[in-house]
Amino acid sequence: MSAKLSFAKDVYDLVIANDCLWTMEDPPVSIAEFARVCRPGGRVVVTMPLRGSFRELYDIYREVLTKHDYLDMLQKLDDDERSFPTAEEATGWFEQAGLGELGVEVDEFELLFRSARELFFAPVIEFGPLPQWKEVAAR
Repeated sequence: MSAKLSFAKDVYDLVIANDCLWTMEDPPVSIAEFARVCRPGGRVVVTMPLRGSFRELYDIYREVLTKHDYLDMLQKLDDDERSFPTAEEATGWFEQAGLGELGVEVDEFELLFRSARELFFAPVIEFGPLPQWKEVAAR
């Protein structure tokens, strides 16, 4: 997805990006675009997974790759897991965009699934990290 938004500068009082920043080519540039289209005094609100999100699932994936001797894929998995920003990195992106009164709120929650099928078809997984996990497996 292109970072350039087709809106004029200083148009919106509120810009919300809900769990989509990781699908954008360059998150810091996207945040700068959010800031550009937001009016002075407006708010930019972004929800996104931070490093450490989905830890249990990454651990299971790592165990499966190790058990089946797919050791060459482990580095790709580790790289994917590290692709999530830390809270400090995310805050830096907002600072670079010139946004003030920054705050990072971390909400931890658990999701329980009755089956693997339910897990993989849950929107938070299917439209979240699943495409990257498929890339790690490359099949």
